[in-house]
Amino acid sequence: MLSSCTFHDNTEHINQNSIGANMCTTIIECFNNDDADTLKEMFCNEIKQTHNLDQEIINAFNFVDGTITSHSRFTISSGKSVEEGIVVDNHIYSVIDNVTTDKKGEYMIVFDCNLIYLQNENLVGVLYLKVINNTTGEKIQIGEYV
Repeated sequence: MLSSCTFHDNTEHINQNSIGANMCTTIIECFNNDDADTLKEMFCNEIKQTHNLDQEIINAFNFVDGTITSHSRFTISSGKSVEEGIVVDNHIYSVIDNVTTDKKGEYMIVFDCNLIYLQNENLVGVLYLKVINNTTGEKIQIGEYV
């Protein structure tokens, strides 16, 4: 098995950085608009079936004090595994750092997402999303790493 961020194979190219950046933007919009439905849809079926996502998302929205007004550049780490020329795992880990709100809150948002996971397709989507208060160190998490 080969694992690399730059391995070229014969499958359709997935731009992990672009997908990760779009997801970061969507997550910020969800927090600012209290859009639990869109955020919930981003999670994988396994997490949807085993977690009370509605409550976890409400708790996360309430954890962030105010409306997000700025953040630093998105940091997106990615990787994939290829077996016999077929991508069996393609995933991203993203960080939205220096998130500030109109009420002077400072946070970091991180999430882990499988774009492809042939071993268990119920794990395709966001596994977890964590919000960390940069001032107090408190954190809240939606979902879990599975």
